[in-house]
Amino acid sequence: MKNNLKLLQNALHEHGLDGFMLPVNDEFMGEYIPDSAKRLEFITGFSGSAGMAVILKDKAAFFTDGRYTLQAEKQITGIELFNSVDMSPDKWVSESVEAGKIIGYDPKLHTLNAIRRCEQIASNVTWKPIEPNPVDALWKDRPRVPKSAVSIQPLEYAGEESSKKRQRIANIISKTSADAVVLTAPDSICWLLNIRGNDVPFTPFLLCYAILLKSGEVLITMRKAEMEK
Repeated sequence: MKNNLKLLQNALHEHGLDGFMLPVNDEFMGEYIPDSAKRLEFITGFSGSAGMAVILKDKAAFFTDGRYTLQAEKQITGIELFNSVDMSPDKWVSESVEAGKIIGYDPKLHTLNAIRRCEQIASNVTWKPIEPNPVDALWKDRPRVPKSAVSIQPLEYAGEESSKKRQRIANIISKTSADAVVLTAPDSICWLLNIRGNDVPFTPFLLCYAILLKSGEVLITMRKAEMEK
């Protein structure tokens, strides 16, 4: 299967990087992602749902679990393959990358704990957050970010009005002396607002963020105009 590894390798110097760490997931960390977020597949050719690549200027490594070992062997060429049980990306970097090198990453695609682990395990290199993701500039025919229609979940299926859900959680927020809670999981937001969508396959989600105030009001979402209904 065709990959675009060389495109990214050639672009590293433009960003002052010696390497780049690229996961399969999008910024919502869900099981399914839209076509516009399939950066790992664009670069490596791998279409599975679990994987991570570390691309250096002269070599690259790919990590996945036992479910996808055979698939990775069929789809990926020119990249060293590892079972993530035996070798993790941070360990590989610590053993394979020269001290002082700079490895970039898209901060939206990694949890804080994951990056802290990388910095601890592979302390021989500098981990540098890069925005926007350098893959996006290389992906000329990248699919559009999904913006599916918002549908209201009928009360008979939702079980409770959104206003009551929001007030119930707002009461919890008030008890913690906080003013708001930031919601980053689309499934939680869709449940809270009794809405559904088709931004990703197999799950009726809208990819969005929200801030719930202690008053019960939803202050900000990525798709505010649609969700104010």
